[in-house]
Amino acid sequence: MTYRDALNPAAVAATYWSAATGGRFFTRWSGALSFVVAGFVLVPPVGGGGAYRHAVVASILVWCLLAVVVGFAALAERNLTRPRSRGVLVTATLVVVAAVRPALNEAMLDALYGQRSGEPAVSRVLTNLLVAFTLFSAVAIITASRRRRRAATARLADALGRLDGASARIGERTVDVQALPGLAVDELRASRETMLARPVDFDAVRDYSELVRRASHRFEELAAEPDRLPDTWTARHAPISEDRRGRLAPPPLLWVGLLYALLCTPFILTAAPSLGVVALAIVAVVGIDLVAGAALRLGRRFTRSGGSSAALFLIVWLLAGVVASGVARLLLPGAGAALLVPLFALPAIAVVLAVAIDAVSRARMQEENSTRELVRATAAFAAESDRLRGALRRAGSILHGRVQGRCVIFAALADEEPPTPEQTERFRVQTDAALDEVRDVFVPTSGARADTSREVRGERMDAFTRMLAGWRPVLSIETRIADAAVEVIQGSGECSVITEVVNEALVNAVKHSGAHEARIDVSESGDEVFVRVASPGRLPRPVVATRPFAGSTLLYQDGVDVVLEATIPAAVVTAGG
Repeated sequence: MTYRDALNPAAVAATYWSAATGGRFFTRWSGALSFVVAGFVLVPPVGGGGAYRHAVVASILVWCLLAVVVGFAALAERNLTRPRSRGVLVTATLVVVAAVRPALNEAMLDALYGQRSGEPAVSRVLTNLLVAFTLFSAVAIITASRRRRRAATARLADALGRLDGASARIGERTVDVQALPGLAVDELRASRETMLARPVDFDAVRDYSELVRRASHRFEELAAEPDRLPDTWTARHAPISEDRRGRLAPPPLLWVGLLYALLCTPFILTAAPSLGVVALAIVAVVGIDLVAGAALRLGRRFTRSGGSSAALFLIVWLLAGVVASGVARLLLPGAGAALLVPLFALPAIAVVLAVAIDAVSRARMQEENSTRELVRATAAFAAESDRLRGALRRAGSILHGRVQGRCVIFAALADEEPPTPEQTERFRVQTDAALDEVRDVFVPTSGARADTSREVRGERMDAFTRMLAGWRPVLSIETRIADAAVEVIQGSGECSVITEVVNEALVNAVKHSGAHEARIDVSESGDEVFVRVASPGRLPRPVVATRPFAGSTLLYQDGVDVVLEATIPAAVVTAGG
């Protein structure tokens, strides 16, 4: 959440509701953090010897009672299927717990020690409400981000495993077939020499040409065979760089101070003797936040290990808590044990915010790494498949175009009169040159010869087709492409925006869905091309921002499908060619 979102009530409400309806609002993490806050921070302020200790004991016992209630609510939350019902249950639970907790604390204190708090009940209820909604929502956002990260990582690992297995199959097939050109060349040379050792006539050359034709068709058939996809595979996780320094990165400036001021406002308004004291308290907290943030950002420049950075974070915010407690003692000398609250609350809020921001940042980084690795892997698979098919197509093309072509000319000569020794030697030299190229089709080349492997006898494998071929091990893809759109795609070159849009959509299909299918529709109307890619899945929100492309692009939930739609100006599409 940005600064603008934090100041936008609608954005704050949407963030809370998304967390409350997610199905994992109450977790063991929120329970552990609520135990610390309820048992040691938000304790009833009482005076007398051992007052804070008494308040802590009473608060912990009340927390245990309320934990049973929240536990039943958590079970119900897991079993509810409608998001709205989960949101209502979570909200009602928070309100009830926040409303009854101060009264239960008072009753427990009175029963155990005969003590009572002098703080007005209204301010304590408001403080509990603010803490409950902010604390539990922050933890829910953290856990939801971690769940999304694990789910995305698992789906990515499965897709990468499929691609690894398919690439291994291509490697095996390459090993199997790369000896075939040499064998075919040896056989054709031997047959040629046998033919030339006898009187050469039209029928002899025609028979040899038929051998060449069969060999050419064999290579073309091998090139047309579908890739053998793996029956089983081992999931592979994408590499993710871990930066330990980022685990407790400084939260955005003023977030800790403003949040703490917001949580303390009900208590300050009732305990402060004047509004001036309230203003001074808020200004002091904000100033402490600014100083702590500046110290952390300056200190991180001189720390290199994750441990020293985390230690610096904790030391700075503990010192900030000490200073805040000192300021509270100056402004509210009669507040009693409540003056100890900043000592624990400021570091706790800073840690929660740092961890929440880290979780969101790492989830986003995981998606970015997943996208890059998946796109790289599909492109690598397509390239491997294209190299194998290109070599086989090139072998067939050379035999068909050059060796058979020489045979046609040689047969025409032999049909009129026996060829001269010079003509025979020229036929041998020309066919030898072509056969040498057939033998070397699997040898890496560069320049024009490498480019020719993608264009054989006018059959060009465009970038869009290669991209789809790279996804074949991962997704079953159904395509509906209008005739006019086919011409646009084939004329769009290697850097087609249509290819980029569809590739992005297929990445999203893997990230947001456990299914292995996608439907691609491409149509053209006038000066615009429309692309729609749909796959079964579930987005975290009905509409999600996606990488911008030329024209308008939208990623949204449509029933059971995740859909990416793009409207692209035709001029932008053809500019890639």
